[in-house]
Amino acid sequence: MPFSHTFDNKTRFLVIYQDVTKKPTSIAKYTGISIRTIYDWIKKIENDINIFKNAEGQGRKDSIAPAVKDNIVRKTRRNPTSSSTRSLGGQYGVSRTQAGTILKEKSFKFGAPEKIRS
Repeated sequence: MPFSHTFDNKTRFLVIYQDVTKKPTSIAKYTGISIRTIYDWIKKIENDINIFKNAEGQGRKDSIAPAVKDNIVRKTRRNPTSSSTRSLGGQYGVSRTQAGTILKEKSFKFGAPEKIRS
């Protein structure tokens, strides 16, 4: 069985940039990382910033307040039979899809009632 290494893109970039000393365009061709990302990482390395840690505030911000999420979950726990995603969304000013996503995050299982054959 052949032995192979699997490294993440940042580690591959660091090895090629610092040890092999290739140009950014060559690194982009070899690794498949966008040239803009490589230039960004080079700038961070030159400013002694760790490229393995994401800076605070990066990423998409949550559009729904935590209090609204808690209220949706609380209402569903109190009365699960009358809590549809459509009614929850209307009451709390979110879409029914967002209400369903909130409930899925909290491990709620919902859907149409099962049909029982008699």
